[in-house]
Amino acid sequence: MTKDEQIIDNADDLKNKLEEVQKEKAEQEDGNIKKNKKDKKIEELENALKEQTEIIKRAQYDLVTQKFDFERHKVMFEEQSKSMDVDILIATVKKLLPFVEDLRKSLSTLPDEQQKDPLAQWLQMMYDNFLKVLDSMHIKPIVSIGFVPDTLLHEPVSVQSVEDKKMKWKIVKEFERGFYYEKDGNKKVIITSKVVVGE
Repeated sequence: MTKDEQIIDNADDLKNKLEEVQKEKAEQEDGNIKKNKKDKKIEELENALKEQTEIIKRAQYDLVTQKFDFERHKVMFEEQSKSMDVDILIATVKKLLPFVEDLRKSLSTLPDEQQKDPLAQWLQMMYDNFLKVLDSMHIKPIVSIGFVPDTLLHEPVSVQSVEDKKMKWKIVKEFERGFYYEKDGNKKVIITSKVVVGE
């Protein structure tokens, strides 16, 4: 082999080696590009997952908040409904109570000899039935005689001198009986008792 042939052979070898190195470098660069693309894709997926997780957390928070709001509104509505039922009952009964009071006054003014009369007994039975019906609706008469007047329950309309010192500044007479509603700790005065106080 001549020197020229050797040089050409060496050149071919170098050329082949250069091509191999360039090929390796290209593969490496291609691998880096692919790696960079994979890293970028992973980063995009991680960001998308983080975003979706935030959306889910917000949705769960909104769901819990709306559930609590719904429960609170439900309780408020039930309370308002009960209160409205009571208000309607009281408004209706308030219109009937003057008739019950007139019946009581009529019975209390009957002379003793007429107490046995069938009409008087029938009136007494009606009055007692009225009180039973009112009691079934949780409406009770205000007890007054012998008590110190309560501004919420009693309305003094007059004073009367009394001999018994224990009755001083206490209720001695009921001019008009009052009524109140009481159920489950809820108490409302419907009509105050009009009373006479001893002095």
